[in-house]
Amino acid sequence: MTSVTDADNPPTRMIDYLKTLKPNFSPSRYLTKFGSLKTNQDRVNFIYRDMKKLNFYPKYFKDSKDDGAAIASQKQGDVFFGKGYYHEAIIEYTRSIATAKSRGVLSRSYANRSACLFKINMFKECLVDIDRALANNYPDHLKRQLHERQSQATRLMRPSERFHEDTPCIPEPQRNPLIESASDAVRIEMNEKWGRHVIATREIKIGEVLSVERPFACTLLMERLIHCHHCLEFCYNPVPCEFCTLIVFCSEQCKAKAVISYHKYECAIYFSLIACGMHPVQMLALKVTLLAKEDFGLLSTLTVDLEEVYRSDRYREIHKLMAATNKQSVKSLYDKAEFAAWVFHFLDSCTMFFKRPNTRNKKDIFKEVLLLQLQICELNGLGILEVHYDFTKNVLQTFGVGLYSFSSLFNHACCPNVEGFQYGSTMVMKAMKTIKEGEQCCISYGMSYGNCPKELRQEVLRTKFFFKCECEACKFNWREWNATSQFRSPLFMDLKMNPMEIMFMETELARGNMVSVHQFLARLLPQLKRCENFEPWGNALKIKRLVELCYRLLANRRRV
Repeated sequence: MTSVTDADNPPTRMIDYLKTLKPNFSPSRYLTKFGSLKTNQDRVNFIYRDMKKLNFYPKYFKDSKDDGAAIASQKQGDVFFGKGYYHEAIIEYTRSIATAKSRGVLSRSYANRSACLFKINMFKECLVDIDRALANNYPDHLKRQLHERQSQATRLMRPSERFHEDTPCIPEPQRNPLIESASDAVRIEMNEKWGRHVIATREIKIGEVLSVERPFACTLLMERLIHCHHCLEFCYNPVPCEFCTLIVFCSEQCKAKAVISYHKYECAIYFSLIACGMHPVQMLALKVTLLAKEDFGLLSTLTVDLEEVYRSDRYREIHKLMAATNKQSVKSLYDKAEFAAWVFHFLDSCTMFFKRPNTRNKKDIFKEVLLLQLQICELNGLGILEVHYDFTKNVLQTFGVGLYSFSSLFNHACCPNVEGFQYGSTMVMKAMKTIKEGEQCCISYGMSYGNCPKELRQEVLRTKFFFKCECEACKFNWREWNATSQFRSPLFMDLKMNPMEIMFMETELARGNMVSVHQFLARLLPQLKRCENFEPWGNALKIKRLVELCYRLLANRRRV
């Protein structure tokens, strides 16, 4: 099996290749001609025609199962297991499971992973892996030890560790009749300055849930072997795809859903796209496009009427998210079109995607949609985060990205009044300030006055998102030092807790103690309400950060 790291470097760009063929070739004239094109399909065809004429295609790498590579990963897992590094051992055994070709190698990797799961007290998952090992003809002479582990795990069985609390839900009487995922506390408005945006229909309290939304599509940024490729749930005992070696699923049910809807097409080309340097936002755009295949013949009719129900599971809403085509540089648009041409080539030559009934005449539509989604996902993709505890502190990391039709409508503010929290891949928007009726609801696009100076925020927002921020923090040049100045009283006075109590509570938060999380929230929320109008002065920012940490600990979390 060829590994991704062993694969060739990403293919030479078409422009670079043309320069080697034609000494007088002018990249600027070539890009100028490209920039004059008006439609996405014309842009992709412009590049694809040259690819075809010059026989200059990206290299295809066949992904295949390999017992030799699987055994090597299995042995590395054994080394980690012997040293007590069970997390690392689990990843190596999962890599072996994803790579194994024969049932014999597969069964041993399942059995070895079950031993790791037993060691970290995940007895339910341990029993599942034991069943999988036995179902794949685990050697008879080794079964005695496996049955002993099975008996012990059954005796010690207890509720499995939860990687997030129950996903919040909006009570039926408070559900928004016009927005599938939202409460009746918000509505969508449209104007020339703000585009489509979210407005409060009444006063919203701190901590109130505004929306609970599953993504139309999502993909992983990292750690593919311990998260489900389909739902992104954290999982220590995933199952592999039968054909490719880089993708695992949390369950047979998730695998079946993925295969039916999109994975049967991406499976054969996923390895090649990774070898070509595909990044996660591009993978997200491809997944969205594959999921939208049934709508290819309806593009001209896909409109969004704010008087109709705004849905999260329908491509129509995704298709109308902001793409900002006219604001992108020609070079940026060219790079996206070139990637779209690569993907089209792989799908056309290596899969059955364009051989399905009624799709032979939809190749240009695919190019149109994919290039559009490459623009939309870059602007509207939202990070999916988790907190993990490394036995000393909680570390927040972004491990996935999703495209959400409603959550993407929240505009940016450097002093946001809303924050998104992820339960698996489900996005839960909660108010972090009291929001008045008629006030716009805003999130942060990764930067706020508390973590980034105004000049840098404005530059990033201008170049990446094509707007100038006019929020209160930018207008009055709020800085974090305002919140740490001499005008701030000690935090323990605001919280009516002595310093030792706060230190103990922060230690318990670092350990992920859920009882302490709820107790601390009960102390924090009233004080945040009391001091929110003084922001950026005083302890408002620090208390808000503690509230955010508590909410994140209720959402995606795991131990390392």
